[in-house]
Amino acid sequence: MRCWRICAWLALGLGVALFACGGESGPPPYGFGAAPEQRFRFEGEDRTDVDGEAVKVARFSELRLVAEEVAPGRTELALYLDRYYVRVEGAPGGTTELAISERGLAAHTPEEGDLTLAPDAERPGGGPVSELRDRPIGGGELKPTGEMNGEPWHSFDPILSGVALLDWVLIVFPVRAPDESTGWSAQRRVPALGQYELGMDLPIQYESASSEIEGGQRIRMSGLLRRPELRVAPDFVGALSLDLIGEAEFGSDERLREAQVELRMRFEAQSGSQVSSKHLVRLRCLDCET
Repeated sequence: MRCWRICAWLALGLGVALFACGGESGPPPYGFGAAPEQRFRFEGEDRTDVDGEAVKVARFSELRLVAEEVAPGRTELALYLDRYYVRVEGAPGGTTELAISERGLAAHTPEEGDLTLAPDAERPGGGPVSELRDRPIGGGELKPTGEMNGEPWHSFDPILSGVALLDWVLIVFPVRAPDESTGWSAQRRVPALGQYELGMDLPIQYESASSEIEGGQRIRMSGLLRRPELRVAPDFVGALSLDLIGEAEFGSDERLREAQVELRMRFEAQSGSQVSSKHLVRLRCLDCET
């Protein structure tokens, strides 16, 4: 009996070891192995219509993606802001603006007017304004295909808590093919669409058109999601539809050169309210040539 127990424990230990070693392996995705720090220009245009009332959001950022291979098949990714600007029009209260750069912080709200802070000035929430650029505002762990291993994290800073740029960056970056297929599918988390945190994954179909770029690759993407009944907020239930189209271009070094994604949402509440939104995001590499 004792011998049987010893054998059972050995078998269990071997099984756990095999399971631990059976994860995905491969180099960091998107050329982060050779270029662990990459700079991009981000542009976003959002329009949300709620029962005929429109809210427009314009976003611009120069950002850095910094990757570190922490283990075979595991790459930690962090997003830093070099510059960031957002303007919201049509929201209750009036137009608001926020800008962050090497010059400090500038903001405008209808309630408090203009606010300007130098880089070494203390910001709301504590700490100098310069920390907004020195510390990452989001991150997560990537698999070799570029899929997320778990959920990404975001900054809890009171100024940046709603700046979930990483979610939009990830949905623009195509999940890479697990093999040599020219067509494959994967999922990406749906970013917050205005005030609506859907908390769901969007299935995306990818198609490679490598022959169109000498030495590189162009990937087209499309996604579709329908939910006949979904609660997007307390006492706000209805039918949801999401549609995504996009395209991305990679160089011969597997780094993303540029990409664009358009995501549309339509929600018809059981109460009769209608919400529709269009989100256009562009990403362009700033240091691929260097």
